[in-house]
Amino acid sequence: MAYKDAQFISYVIDTFPSDLSGVKTYLGNINAEQDIRKRCQIMRHAIAQATAHTDIVTNSNTLKIFMAPEFYFRGDKGAYPIELVSLIMEDIRKMVSLKKYEHWIFVLGTALGYLDSNGTKEIMNMALVQKGGSQELDAQHTLIVYKEYISHIDFIKLLHKCSNPGCTGFAICNTCHMPYDPQWHDPAGRHVLVAGTGSLVSPVQGSRDVLSGNMNSTGRGREKTQSGLGGQGIFTMGGITFGLEVCLDHAYKRLRDSPPAKGDNEIQIQLIPSAGMAIEQDAVACKKKGLIFNVDGGGGGRHAHVNRNIGDYGHPYLEKRYPTPSYARKSVIHLVNTVYDWNQYFQDQGCIEIFDPLAIPTASKAT
Repeated sequence: MAYKDAQFISYVIDTFPSDLSGVKTYLGNINAEQDIRKRCQIMRHAIAQATAHTDIVTNSNTLKIFMAPEFYFRGDKGAYPIELVSLIMEDIRKMVSLKKYEHWIFVLGTALGYLDSNGTKEIMNMALVQKGGSQELDAQHTLIVYKEYISHIDFIKLLHKCSNPGCTGFAICNTCHMPYDPQWHDPAGRHVLVAGTGSLVSPVQGSRDVLSGNMNSTGRGREKTQSGLGGQGIFTMGGITFGLEVCLDHAYKRLRDSPPAKGDNEIQIQLIPSAGMAIEQDAVACKKKGLIFNVDGGGGGRHAHVNRNIGDYGHPYLEKRYPTPSYARKSVIHLVNTVYDWNQYFQDQGCIEIFDPLAIPTASKAT
């Protein structure tokens, strides 16, 4: 199927911890599996609301791309035991495998899993991508992209002792309210609240971040996915070549550091699910006239932006720039009555934003 246009549909919802009376708390169900099931139910409701809207283009030449923000799936412990994360795709796939979703791609935000590793919690922050209209499990239909870097805002931090009498060392400091932990780039400073306790966290194996093991090298072709399970960020789905990087990976130019190899397809659409990030011009990694889609769950700053690279790969230049850094939304659906007890999981019910279709640049090979 050769798609001519892409229509972007964002699911904009606050995915940060709650902050009632200055006390930060992860929202969710104490039972991790029940937490996942409920968040899937809320997600399915959002997808159904988007699908039914009259502004969704139904022709087969337009690829619909639905995306949720980073941290959508994390639970009341900040992350799930890694063996439970597979339940998410299994659940959502039952719905989106229907034929009416044949011309859809779903980026289900990210899911956080952890693995006990040499006294630390190895964090696996994964963007989950599913092609609609199929139950196939190959890389053309279902895949994950790992986030490499852990940001200082990704978890509730356990801070070093400050001069405030209310701060007692490695405990949650609700009195000093440090906006940035200066120890974050020190491996010993990465203590956060995760899995119900204070833990030192390390990034997924292969990352270039602090405490990573078996660090991957960068370079042309390094981000091209093979099986869909390796976590790389460049893949082809629905005949379109995508590049995906999660939040801080975009700021650190992950895709630009490892562009397509000579003879491989250039990126036509760049996807950025995030929580505290916007599109950075110098990190744009798609081809000339390529499209960029960012959905952010960053609390009060949450947003969805759609833009186009009107420069080229070597010298990217965003078509839409401040103070209007995005194409306009065609319509907005403010979600209500999503599911019973939704507020146990999120601070608001969020909204669906639907954009007008935009032309996808023709495919081309990297030189």
